[in-house]
Amino acid sequence: MAFLHKFTCRMCGNQSECFNPDDPQVRAPYVAEFKAREADSLCTKCAFWLEKTRWAATGTTEAGNPVARVDGLHYVLKPYAHGNVHPATLGLGGAVLTFVFGDGREITSNNVWVQGIIPELWRPRLPDNAEIKRPARATAEALAS
Repeated sequence: MAFLHKFTCRMCGNQSECFNPDDPQVRAPYVAEFKAREADSLCTKCAFWLEKTRWAATGTTEAGNPVARVDGLHYVLKPYAHGNVHPATLGLGGAVLTFVFGDGREITSNNVWVQGIIPELWRPRLPDNAEIKRPARATAEALAS
């Protein structure tokens, strides 16, 4: 059993633990992640949201996908999936959403991934930057014409 390294997260103050990256039982792909967490003294949750602050600074993920924050939820907007794509393989089951950003840009996607509710601790660093454009509701008068 790999030795667990315990520490206090420098952001939230919670006790956290990760595998000791120097333990020979820790698999190579995870060593860099554990060393970074240990050096930064960040719990998994805070490391996750710190990454989102880096995305907020550029407006995109490392892969270039736009990011949106609406009503305290964090979203990644992947390119619109065209063709014969099963909805189960798309974010939010393929629901089509249009995001309107403060600078006037509109991005519509059927492949929107939600990272979750932004914790209170992180909201000052991750303020809302967009709104979701609601589809127009059909009215009886509009349908009759």
